Amino acid sequence: MIKKPSDFQLQTLGPSIETLYMRLQLSMFKIIELVERENKFKGLYNPRTDVIADCDNISEFKRFQSLIKGLENHVYFNSLILSGYSIFEHSLKSICFYVSDYFENSEKFEDVPRDIFRNCIKYLKRTNLVDFKNKEIDRLYVQISNVNKLRNLIAHFNGNLIKDKTKHLTEQENYKLYNSDKRLIIISNGQIYIDDSEYIRLFIQNSENFLKRIIEELKK
Repeated sequence: MIKKPSDFQLQTLGPSIETLYMRLQLSMFKIIELVERENKFKGLYNPRTDVIADCDNISEFKRFQSLIKGLENHVYFNSLILSGYSIFEHSLKSICFYVSDYFENSEKFEDVPRDIFRNCIKYLKRTNLVDFKNKEIDRLYVQISNVNKLRNLIAHFNGNLIKDKTKHLTEQENYKLYNSDKRLIIISNGQIYIDDSEYIRLFIQNSENFLKRIIEELKK
Protein backbone atom coordinates (compact mmCIF):
# COMPACT_ATOMS: atom_id res chain seq x y z
CA MET A 1 0.00 0.00 0.00
CA ILE A 2 1.30 3.45 -0.92
CA LYS A 3 2.03 5.67 2.06
CA LYS A 4 1.97 9.43 1.68
CA PRO A 5 4.80 11.60 3.03
CA SER A 6 4.32 13.99 5.93
CA ASP A 7 2.15 17.08 5.57
CA PHE A 8 5.32 19.16 5.84
CA GLN A 9 6.89 17.31 2.92
CA LEU A 10 3.69 17.59 0.87
CA GLN A 11 3.91 21.37 1.09
CA THR A 12 6.90 21.21 -1.27
CA LEU A 13 4.65 19.78 -3.99
CA GLY A 14 3.30 22.59 -6.13
CA PRO A 15 5.16 25.87 -5.60
CA SER A 16 7.72 25.25 -8.35
CA ILE A 17 4.90 24.50 -10.80
CA GLU A 18 3.06 27.66 -9.78
CA THR A 19 6.22 29.67 -10.44
CA LEU A 20 6.64 28.05 -13.87
CA TYR A 21 3.08 28.88 -14.85
CA MET A 22 3.37 32.43 -13.57
CA ARG A 23 6.39 32.95 -15.83
CA LEU A 24 4.61 31.17 -18.68
CA GLN A 25 1.60 33.46 -18.45
CA LEU A 26 3.70 36.60 -18.21
CA SER A 27 5.76 35.74 -21.28
CA MET A 28 3.03 34.19 -23.45
CA PHE A 29 0.38 36.77 -22.78
CA LYS A 30 2.87 39.51 -23.57
CA ILE A 31 3.68 37.89 -26.92
CA ILE A 32 -0.02 37.41 -27.67
CA GLU A 33 -0.66 41.06 -26.84
CA LEU A 34 2.09 42.19 -29.22
CA VAL A 35 0.84 39.92 -32.04
CA GLU A 36 -2.75 41.08 -31.62
CA ARG A 37 -1.66 44.72 -31.50
CA GLU A 38 0.29 44.25 -34.71
CA ASN A 39 -2.63 42.48 -36.37
CA LYS A 40 -4.97 45.26 -35.28
CA PHE A 41 -2.57 47.83 -36.64
CA LYS A 42 -2.57 46.03 -39.97
CA GLY A 43 -6.25 45.17 -39.52
CA LEU A 44 -5.86 44.06 -42.90
CA TYR A 45 -5.78 40.41 -43.77
CA ASN A 46 -8.67 38.09 -43.04
CA PRO A 47 -7.54 34.47 -43.54
CA ARG A 48 -11.13 33.26 -43.61
CA THR A 49 -12.09 35.39 -46.61
CA ASP A 50 -8.76 36.25 -48.28
CA VAL A 51 -9.90 39.88 -48.20
CA ILE A 52 -7.34 42.64 -47.92
CA ALA A 53 -8.60 46.01 -46.72
CA ASP A 54 -8.00 49.17 -48.69
CA CYS A 55 -4.84 51.08 -47.90
CA ASP A 56 -2.68 53.79 -49.45
CA ASN A 57 -0.34 51.42 -51.26
CA ILE A 58 -2.39 48.32 -52.01
CA SER A 59 0.14 46.64 -54.32
CA GLU A 60 2.96 46.96 -51.82
CA PHE A 61 0.68 45.83 -49.04
CA LYS A 62 -0.40 42.76 -51.01
CA ARG A 63 3.22 41.75 -51.51
CA PHE A 64 3.87 42.19 -47.82
CA GLN A 65 0.79 40.23 -46.85
CA SER A 66 1.64 37.41 -49.24
CA LEU A 67 4.96 37.10 -47.46
CA ILE A 68 3.59 37.00 -43.94
CA LYS A 69 0.27 35.32 -44.74
CA GLY A 70 -0.41 32.92 -41.91
CA LEU A 71 2.86 33.63 -40.13
CA GLU A 72 1.27 35.28 -37.11
CA ASN A 73 -0.79 32.16 -36.58
CA HIS A 74 1.74 29.60 -37.76
CA VAL A 75 4.95 30.98 -36.33
CA TYR A 76 3.57 32.72 -33.25
CA PHE A 77 0.42 30.95 -32.13
CA ASN A 78 1.39 27.43 -33.26
CA SER A 79 4.82 27.89 -31.69
CA LEU A 80 3.32 29.19 -28.47
CA ILE A 81 1.18 26.09 -28.05
CA LEU A 82 4.30 23.94 -28.46
CA SER A 83 6.25 25.82 -25.81
CA GLY A 84 3.26 26.04 -23.47
CA TYR A 85 2.60 22.33 -23.81
CA SER A 86 6.23 21.51 -23.03
CA ILE A 87 5.88 23.42 -19.74
CA PHE A 88 2.76 21.41 -18.96
CA GLU A 89 4.52 18.10 -19.73
CA HIS A 90 7.51 19.09 -17.62
CA SER A 91 5.21 19.96 -14.72
CA LEU A 92 3.23 16.73 -15.01
CA LYS A 93 6.45 14.69 -15.09
CA SER A 94 7.71 16.50 -12.00
CA ILE A 95 4.56 15.44 -10.15
CA CYS A 96 5.12 11.82 -11.20
CA PHE A 97 8.75 11.94 -10.10
CA TYR A 98 7.62 13.46 -6.80
CA VAL A 99 5.25 10.55 -6.18
CA SER A 100 7.95 8.09 -7.19
CA ASP A 101 10.52 9.67 -4.85
CA TYR A 102 8.47 10.59 -1.77
CA PHE A 103 5.43 8.31 -1.63
CA GLU A 104 6.50 5.16 0.18
CA ASN A 105 5.90 1.87 -1.70
CA SER A 106 5.02 3.65 -4.95
CA GLU A 107 6.38 2.16 -8.15
CA LYS A 108 9.29 3.88 -9.84
CA PHE A 109 8.26 6.36 -12.50
CA GLU A 110 9.86 5.59 -15.85
CA ASP A 111 10.34 8.65 -18.02
CA VAL A 112 9.82 8.12 -21.75
CA PRO A 113 10.72 10.51 -24.59
CA ARG A 114 7.42 10.08 -26.46
CA ASP A 115 3.76 10.26 -25.46
CA ILE A 116 4.67 11.90 -22.17
CA PHE A 117 1.11 12.92 -21.33
CA ARG A 118 -0.31 9.42 -21.68
CA ASN A 119 2.65 7.88 -19.83
CA CYS A 120 2.17 10.22 -16.88
CA ILE A 121 -1.57 9.65 -16.70
CA LYS A 122 -1.12 5.88 -16.81
CA TYR A 123 1.39 6.09 -13.98
CA LEU A 124 -0.85 8.24 -11.79
CA LYS A 125 -3.82 5.97 -12.45
CA ARG A 126 -1.82 2.94 -11.31
CA THR A 127 -1.10 4.65 -8.00
CA ASN A 128 -4.83 5.06 -7.29
CA LEU A 129 -3.98 8.35 -5.60
CA VAL A 130 -5.91 10.53 -8.06
CA ASP A 131 -9.62 10.19 -8.79
CA PHE A 132 -9.74 10.53 -12.57
CA LYS A 133 -13.49 9.90 -12.44
CA ASN A 134 -13.89 13.29 -10.80
CA LYS A 135 -16.01 15.35 -13.23
CA GLU A 136 -13.76 18.39 -13.26
CA ILE A 137 -10.57 16.35 -13.65
CA ASP A 138 -12.19 14.36 -16.44
CA ARG A 139 -13.39 17.53 -18.20
CA LEU A 140 -9.93 19.07 -18.07
CA TYR A 141 -8.37 15.79 -19.18
CA VAL A 142 -10.54 15.73 -22.31
CA GLN A 143 -9.69 19.35 -23.15
CA ILE A 144 -5.96 18.76 -22.72
CA SER A 145 -6.13 15.53 -24.74
CA ASN A 146 -7.56 17.47 -27.67
CA VAL A 147 -4.77 20.05 -27.45
CA ASN A 148 -2.30 17.16 -27.23
CA LYS A 149 -3.52 15.89 -30.61
CA LEU A 150 -2.95 19.31 -32.20
CA ARG A 151 0.41 19.68 -30.47
CA ASN A 152 1.56 16.34 -31.88
CA LEU A 153 0.34 17.30 -35.34
CA ILE A 154 2.31 20.56 -35.23
CA ALA A 155 5.43 18.95 -33.74
CA HIS A 156 5.59 15.86 -35.95
CA PHE A 157 3.75 16.85 -39.15
CA ASN A 158 4.37 20.61 -39.27
CA GLY A 159 0.70 21.20 -38.53
CA ASN A 160 -0.52 19.44 -41.67
CA LEU A 161 -3.56 17.23 -41.33
CA ILE A 162 -2.91 15.15 -44.45
CA LYS A 163 -1.08 12.03 -43.31
CA ASP A 164 -2.79 9.59 -45.69
CA LYS A 165 -2.51 11.01 -49.21
CA THR A 166 -4.97 8.41 -50.53
CA LYS A 167 -7.77 10.08 -48.54
CA HIS A 168 -9.58 13.37 -49.03
CA LEU A 169 -8.88 16.15 -46.53
CA THR A 170 -12.25 15.69 -44.83
CA GLU A 171 -11.50 11.99 -44.30
CA GLN A 172 -8.21 12.59 -42.48
CA GLU A 173 -7.80 11.59 -38.84
CA ASN A 174 -9.29 14.12 -36.40
CA TYR A 175 -10.57 16.38 -39.20
CA LYS A 176 -13.99 16.68 -37.58
CA LEU A 177 -12.42 17.53 -34.22
CA TYR A 178 -10.33 20.36 -35.66
CA ASN A 179 -12.99 21.60 -38.08
CA SER A 180 -15.55 21.92 -35.29
CA ASP A 181 -13.25 24.24 -33.34
CA LYS A 182 -13.85 27.79 -34.59
CA ARG A 183 -10.55 28.93 -33.11
CA LEU A 184 -8.71 26.86 -35.71
CA ILE A 185 -8.41 27.24 -39.48
CA ILE A 186 -7.89 24.37 -41.92
CA ILE A 187 -6.85 25.45 -45.41
CA SER A 188 -7.14 23.41 -48.59
CA ASN A 189 -3.63 21.92 -48.43
CA GLY A 190 -4.38 20.48 -44.98
CA GLN A 191 -2.46 23.06 -42.97
CA ILE A 192 -3.96 23.95 -39.60
CA TYR A 193 -3.48 27.32 -37.94
CA ILE A 194 -4.49 28.55 -34.51
CA ASP A 195 -6.54 31.60 -35.44
CA ASP A 196 -7.59 32.78 -31.99
CA SER A 197 -5.31 33.48 -29.04
CA GLU A 198 -8.12 32.28 -26.77
CA TYR A 199 -7.11 28.74 -27.74
CA ILE A 200 -3.74 29.29 -26.09
CA ARG A 201 -5.09 31.22 -23.12
CA LEU A 202 -7.65 28.51 -22.37
CA PHE A 203 -5.06 25.75 -22.66
CA ILE A 204 -2.81 27.49 -20.13
CA GLN A 205 -5.76 27.94 -17.78
CA ASN A 206 -7.01 24.35 -18.18
CA SER A 207 -3.60 22.72 -17.89
CA GLU A 208 -2.75 24.70 -14.75
CA ASN A 209 -6.10 23.82 -13.17
CA PHE A 210 -5.58 20.16 -14.13
CA LEU A 211 -2.20 20.10 -12.37
CA LYS A 212 -3.65 21.85 -9.32
CA ARG A 213 -6.47 19.29 -9.11
CA ILE A 214 -3.98 16.42 -9.25
CA ILE A 215 -1.87 18.02 -6.52
CA GLU A 216 -4.97 18.51 -4.38
CA GLU A 217 -5.81 14.82 -4.80
CA LEU A 218 -2.29 13.80 -3.80
CA LYS A 219 -2.46 15.96 -0.69
CA LYS A 220 -5.77 14.54 0.56
